[in-house]
Amino acid sequence: MLVVYIRLLVCCLLPAALYGQGYFYTKTLPDSALLAAKPVVILLETDEFIIATALQQLNSSLWATRHDAGNTEDSTLLSLLKQSAAQQIHTDSLCKNHALQTRIQQHTAHLLQNGQCLLYNKKHKYLEKTIVVEKYWMSDIKGRRFKSNAGIVFFETAEPDF
Repeated sequence: MLVVYIRLLVCCLLPAALYGQGYFYTKTLPDSALLAAKPVVILLETDEFIIATALQQLNSSLWATRHDAGNTEDSTLLSLLKQSAAQQIHTDSLCKNHALQTRIQQHTAHLLQNGQCLLYNKKHKYLEKTIVVEKYWMSDIKGRRFKSNAGIVFFETAEPDF
């Protein structure tokens, strides 16, 4: 009996120790009408998913943070986006350095958790209607995982938590 109790305790507590504390919630995503506002910004494209938003949505997110002290990356991103004349802007081609890539990741996470992005499932050829947002924190890291309805993690961020 004691062995069963110890196994049960290890199975229940070990995952919490490895992954830290956290919570999750479901977020509804917009429909394809968001794409009517041109240009469209492709924030991330993988073999399975495309995360996209309207330039206007990304501009709002960038505008809100560009006046933060020492934040020149968002001003640079705004300039790069305004210079692009394409109807479909791929951020991976605009963001050449690590600092800009990091800022796009942070804005992508912000837009996803606020339901301001589209998630296209390339494998099944449809727009996901909802996603699961999981926020977690460990001793010195906080992060967010974004999962499709099938439970597939399609995007994740982690930051130091000082």
